[in-house]
Amino acid sequence: MKKESTWQRCFGETQRRISRSTFWKGAAILTGIHALLFLISIIGIGSAAGSFEIGVVVLLLGKFVLLIFWILLDIRRLHDINLSGWWMFIVFVPYLGILAIVILVGFVKGTADTNRFGPPDTDKSPPE
Repeated sequence: MKKESTWQRCFGETQRRISRSTFWKGAAILTGIHALLFLISIIGIGSAAGSFEIGVVVLLLGKFVLLIFWILLDIRRLHDINLSGWWMFIVFVPYLGILAIVILVGFVKGTADTNRFGPPDTDKSPPE
């Protein structure tokens, strides 16, 4: 079997599950991309006259794309604890919503057996 990369495991099909450690690896990837995007936009904003708008547009478009990937990552992690992706709407509850989603996706252990979203993520790719 072909070995899956962390990117494929985190951001592939949404009906699968990912473990906490895979979630944190995906979160680190997205955070690194966000930092790189921020640096690129800052350099673009300060490099030449008239590039301010381009830097802002690049930053906003990049943040929108990253938001989509964060949602995909969180949904797959919610599936691991046998919750629907619709639980993402909890973030709209002021203050407590974001705290609740961070606790759910980052710290709650997933179900040990197969649940309605499939078998658990083993954190190990099958041998080639």
